[in-house]
Amino acid sequence: MTSPALRLPYGMLDGALTHVSLVPSGLACGCRCPACDAPLVAKKGELKLHHFAHAKDTECASSVETALHLAAKEILERRKQIVLPAVEAKLYSTRHQLF
Repeated sequence: MTSPALRLPYGMLDGALTHVSLVPSGLACGCRCPACDAPLVAKKGELKLHHFAHAKDTECASSVETALHLAAKEILERRKQIVLPAVEAKLYSTRHQLF
């Protein structure tokens, strides 16, 4: 069984990363691809998750990765912290928590 392709949840609107839920359907959204700057269509049907797609067939393999990268940067800038799990090392039979 193959996994479904990742869908593009964010587009650029007026220079800001914008989630598909915040714009009108279709080309009326006015959004552009965060990777290649091509026009996007907001697809908000009833069968699939809402997402963006390129308005024309475009070979843009990095749109999802670029959108998620920009979203992560926004979260880090807003939160000013990263929470990571503890790091442990085992030396023989003794465990040491490093961080």
